Amino acid sequence: MIGTHTHRHPNLAQLNADKQRKEIETSKREMERIIGLPIQHFRPPFGQYNVDTLNIAAAMQLDVVLWDVPSYDWELKKDPDKIVSNVVENVENGSIILLHELEQTLYVLPQLIKELKRDGFSFRTL
Repeated sequence: MIGTHTHRHPNLAQLNADKQRKEIETSKREMERIIGLPIQHFRPPFGQYNVDTLNIAAAMQLDVVLWDVPSYDWELKKDPDKIVSNVVENVENGSIILLHELEQTLYVLPQLIKELKRDGFSFRTL
């Protein structure tokens, strides 16, 4: 799944509606320009949002998607194998895993997929 995430990664719950809208619109527009497809999903930075965020997302026809398994990949540049254990130890049926397009994540992604498949998990798009 490819979705939008804001332009500068602010905590949206701390911004007024106009600033939130600008963040989301800018990110959505740029992502659509880059990939050439409409963006349908939105993940608020830090999982933080408020009623304005939800209203803006709805007006832009974006589904708000959160996660239940943080990989902590952003903290593990020096210990990327821990990304795999963070996920494998906490995933369950229906989980949404939080991963980022970081060097350490790309490095361990094949191993993570292999271990999750070994444990009987499959992958679905939203």
